[in-house]
Amino acid sequence: MKRIMILSLAGLICACSVKERTDLEINPKPTLIFGYAYLSDRNVFDANSIDKMDIFVFDRVGRFIKSETATKDNIGDPEGITILSGVPEDDYTVVSFANIDRAVLPKMVPGESTLSGFRLALPDNCTLTSGDRLFHHIGKFHVARGYPAVRPVLLNKLYYLIDLTVTGLDSVYAAGKEITVKITGSSAGFDAAGNSLQKQTVIAPELSYGPAGLTGIFPVCRFGQDNRIGITLKADDITVFDLPLSDYLNEKEIGIDFGKSDVVIPIKLNVSASEVSVIINGWEIVVNQNSGLGE
Repeated sequence: MKRIMILSLAGLICACSVKERTDLEINPKPTLIFGYAYLSDRNVFDANSIDKMDIFVFDRVGRFIKSETATKDNIGDPEGITILSGVPEDDYTVVSFANIDRAVLPKMVPGESTLSGFRLALPDNCTLTSGDRLFHHIGKFHVARGYPAVRPVLLNKLYYLIDLTVTGLDSVYAAGKEITVKITGSSAGFDAAGNSLQKQTVIAPELSYGPAGLTGIFPVCRFGQDNRIGITLKADDITVFDLPLSDYLNEKEIGIDFGKSDVVIPIKLNVSASEVSVIINGWEIVVNQNSGLGE
């Protein structure tokens, strides 16, 4: 009898071991692993562009399940980032935003918050020195049993860089006037799909004055032909000029490909006694300026 019991126990232990190998090695539980990448227009992976990733997971009907935050070290792991593990086999939607800094994340409640209600937005009625260098991805994934593989996720940029240079200001600075530049009409955030919100914000970039003039490079939220982007230059309280930037881009058919992943918009402003010449991406526009400048 004892021999039979011992054999039965050994058989039970063996059966458990086989079952564990089946679950873990032969037919692993449903798992979703991401390998994030950003491919620029030169098809070069820019690993230094991403510092942090905020990840939001929704079920097949768009109910919020969970969120994760990945660091720069996690993102660069060749084995990827495990988003889901041991979940029921189903379809899941995953939203990823990289480099959220000034923007405010919504309060997400599992089982209550929804994909359609997701908003990533800057604070209301605020003026910022720059936008966030946001990257984004949204995708629907079927998660099932089987060997987990790292699924490539290619991120899209949600910002443009403006490379601004203002010259002809020596007399203005000699007169002790303060120069400020503001970019208006930029979107204040995005929905889960990466679409711009109707809310707008103002960017007042930090610029430095030197031999080349007043210069600075800063990000603004990605915009298209439907956005009304403006640029205003003031000397103290005097408006030197107020340029409807997007109108000029459309009217003059200035050659900026807004569909590209990498967009740097070079803007050069040359202030003279009677006018301001604006060169955008190599195209020149002349704008009459306030005659009170320098008085």
